[in-house]
Amino acid sequence: MQAKKIRGPEVGKQNGSDCAKDTIGTIYYLSPDGSDENPGTKEKPWATLNHASEQVQAGDTVILRPGSYEGTLCPKQDGTAEAPITFISEVRRGAVLIGEMERYAVDVEERHYLHFGGFVIRPTERRGGWMRINRSSHIVIDDVLMEEAIGRPFVINECEQIRVQNSDIRKQGFGKSGGDVTLIQHSKHIIFEGNAFSRGAHDLVLVYPDRTNEYIVFRGNVFHAAWTRTVLFDSVKNVLFEGNIITNSYDGAHNADSRYAFYVTNGIFRYNRIFGNWGDKGLVVSPYRETLDFRHIRIYHNAFHDNASVAVSIRAQANVGDAQFVNNIFYGNDLYGDGRQIDIKPSDLSGAPSHLSIRFENNAFSGSVGYSTTLHSLDQLQSPAWTRIWGEQFRNNIALTTDSERASAKDEPLRFDRPAPPTSPLVDSGRPLTLTVSSGEGNILAVQDARYFYDGFGIDGERGDLIIVGRPDQAARVIRVDSEAGLLYLDRHLHWNAGDPVSLPWTGNGPDIGVYEQTYADLTGRSVVPVIVSATAVHPGDEIELRVDLDEHLAYRRITWHLGDGNLAEGLVVRHAYAEPYDYPIRVAVETEDGSIVRGTGYVIVEPKERTDGILVHTTFGENDHEWWWRWKTYRPTPTAWERVFDGVTDGASLRVYAPQDNALLPARLHPAGWDIDEYPLIRMRYRINPGTPVGVYIEAFPTINGKPRVWVAATEVSKQLAKMPDDIADLLDDGEWHIIELDARAIRTVYPETKILNAIAWEAVSTDMVRVSDPIHGHVHGYWLDEVIIEADRNAECGNTHQSI
Repeated sequence: MQAKKIRGPEVGKQNGSDCAKDTIGTIYYLSPDGSDENPGTKEKPWATLNHASEQVQAGDTVILRPGSYEGTLCPKQDGTAEAPITFISEVRRGAVLIGEMERYAVDVEERHYLHFGGFVIRPTERRGGWMRINRSSHIVIDDVLMEEAIGRPFVINECEQIRVQNSDIRKQGFGKSGGDVTLIQHSKHIIFEGNAFSRGAHDLVLVYPDRTNEYIVFRGNVFHAAWTRTVLFDSVKNVLFEGNIITNSYDGAHNADSRYAFYVTNGIFRYNRIFGNWGDKGLVVSPYRETLDFRHIRIYHNAFHDNASVAVSIRAQANVGDAQFVNNIFYGNDLYGDGRQIDIKPSDLSGAPSHLSIRFENNAFSGSVGYSTTLHSLDQLQSPAWTRIWGEQFRNNIALTTDSERASAKDEPLRFDRPAPPTSPLVDSGRPLTLTVSSGEGNILAVQDARYFYDGFGIDGERGDLIIVGRPDQAARVIRVDSEAGLLYLDRHLHWNAGDPVSLPWTGNGPDIGVYEQTYADLTGRSVVPVIVSATAVHPGDEIELRVDLDEHLAYRRITWHLGDGNLAEGLVVRHAYAEPYDYPIRVAVETEDGSIVRGTGYVIVEPKERTDGILVHTTFGENDHEWWWRWKTYRPTPTAWERVFDGVTDGASLRVYAPQDNALLPARLHPAGWDIDEYPLIRMRYRINPGTPVGVYIEAFPTINGKPRVWVAATEVSKQLAKMPDDIADLLDDGEWHIIELDARAIRTVYPETKILNAIAWEAVSTDMVRVSDPIHGHVHGYWLDEVIIEADRNAECGNTHQSI
C-alpha cells in the first residue's frame, strides 16, 4: 500500500479544546465546580449551562471541563458565518449533559450559526431529551454521543442548513419506551454524515410528515438497529443517500416490521451496503397512504446481500413510478424463504401498469425474482418471450453463483465491502448512468437522464458530482442539475459526441457492478472509499486490521477513524482489539488534498467467547429483564391493550394483554434473531388466561411466494372448537391460574418439513369474533398474562409438548 500522506497546513481538530485556537471571540470555560459569579476564565470558570447560554456572543467559544452538567444549553444569541458560537468539550466526551426534568439537554430555538462538539448527552430524568433544534439554521453538531432517552429525543423542526457529523446516536428508549430516535420535519438542506445510529424503538431516523422536507443528505453513516428498523423517508423531495451501511435490523416491539422506506421524489440511493438484517421486510415500496410518493428514483451501485428478507419488495400503485435499479448486486437475500431477491406485485391502476416504469438494468443477481405469485429466473425475465409482452423491464442483468456453488468450484467467497477481483464477472459489467443527447461543446450538457447526478443541493460545504463524459480522462464537476430539462451544468468547457457515456468515474471498458470500482483515477472522483476489515466476526481481545483501500498514487492529508467503541485512530491501516461483545460501527473520514472529505464505513461483530447456557431468549418482564420492552410486540394490529404489571411468579412482573373492545386480536409477538430450531427447539412459557378467552400460540417461518408458513401449536379449548384444530395441538388452560407449558418448535415440520429457521412465535386470538370486553359467562375482560418465556436447547433430545400447573 503506497498511498501517500501529503504535508499541508495544520488542520485543527474537529473536537476538543484545540478548536478554540481559531476562534475570533472570547474563550470561556465551564466546570461543574465553577461559579457563575466567576469571569469564566480558565482559572475561574463558570458553573452552569444556563449562564453560559446567556453570556456568549458571536465568535465566542465555551469549553466544557470534564464532569456532569445539569440544566439546558439554550443559546440566547446568534453567531455569524464568520464568527459562529461554539460549545465544545475540553476532553473528548468528558463533559456529560444530563439535562433537567422533561426538557431537552440542548434546546436551540430560532438561533443561527452555532457549533456543538465533543460532549455526551445522557439524560438522567426519565423523560429528558437530547437535543431540539427549532426554526434555526447553520447549526453544526460534531462528535456528540447521545444515548439513553425516550420519546423523540432528537428533533430538527423547521430548520435549514443543519449538519450532524461523526456522532453516535443510540439507546433511545433504553429500558423504557420510545418513538423515533431522530426526527426531521418541515426542514431543508440537512446533512448527516459519518454518524452511527443504533438501538431505538419505532425507528432510528424518521423524515416526516409527508411532503414537508427537501434537500436531505445521508452519507457515510452506519445504521445498526438491533432493537428496531432503521430509516424511514416519508415523501421527501430531493434526497441523496450514499455510502451508508444498513444492518442488524430487527422486527421489534415498537415498529410495524423490519422494513426501511425510501418514499422519495427525485432521490439518489447509491454506494450503500445493506446486509445482515433480520426480519421479513427489507426495502419495501408499497405506499399505504396516498401521500407516500416513490417517483423519479435512481438506485445504483449498491450491494443488497445476505439478508433474511427479500431485498426489494414493490407493489405498483398510482404514486409509484420511474425507478431505475442499475449496477447493483442482489445476492443471497431471502435466506430462509425461497431465495427471492426482488418481489414485484404488478397492478393496473389509472391506465398503464406503473410497475413497468420500474426497471432493472446491468445488475447482478443470485436466486430468483418473485413476479405476482410466481418465481422466475433471470433468464425467464430477460427472454424474448417475456419481453414481447412486458417489455425490457429486466435488461442486461447477469447471474451470480452462490457461495455454495463457488465452494464446490473451489472459488473464493464473494466479498462486497471491497472492489471485485480482476477476474470477477462484476468487473466492467455495469453500464454508464446515461448518454449525451447530441454532439456539442460547452459547459451545459444535455443528457438522456439527469436524475442520476447530484449538484450539492445548495447545502453549505457540499459540491456536485465529478462526472466522466465520453472517456475516463475527460472529467467535469456538476454545479447544477435540471432534471426536468435533462441538463447538467458543468464547471468547465468540454467537447462531446452524440451518445457519449456520462457517468461517475470508472476505469476499464465500463463501470463495475457493485459499490466500489476496481481503481480510482482521482480520490475526489467518488464520495466513498472501501474500508477493508480483516475479520467481521471476532471475540473480545482479538486484534483485527482495518484498512482504507486507496490506490497507491493517491495523496491525502489525514485519515481519521471512529472505531465505534469510543476510540479514535489515524492512519491508512489501524489494528484494534475490542474489549466487549457488541456490534461496532466503523466510520472513516479521508481528508483529500483539496480539503474535502471522502467517507468510508465498516462493521464488526464481537461475540462472546463462550455461550454455554443454551438459551436463545429468556424473558421475565421483571426489573432484571432489560430486553422485554423491545422484544415483545403487543401494540398492533389494533385494537389492543397491554401493560406491564407487577404480578408474576418468576421476577415479580408479567405482561398483561387484554381486549380494549370487542373483536380485538390480543397479539403478543416475538421475533428471535437466529432461531434455528435444531439448536433451540424448546419453548417454555409461564402464563395465565382469563376464562373463555379464545387465544392460541403459533410459530411461523419466513414467508415464501406462497405466503407465511404458520402452525398453531397450542390453544384453549374454546379456540380449538372455534377453529376446528387437530387434537394433537397442546392445551392452554383458561382458568385464571398460573401454568407452565413446554412446546417443541420442531412441530412445524409436520406441515413444513424443510423448515430450519423460524421468524416468530406469537400469542393471538384464534377468532376475534369471540373476543369480548365482558365475557358473557364469566363477566370479565378477555386477556392473558405472560410471566416467563424461554427458548432454549433441547435438554432431553426428545420431541413433545408438556404442561404443568403451579
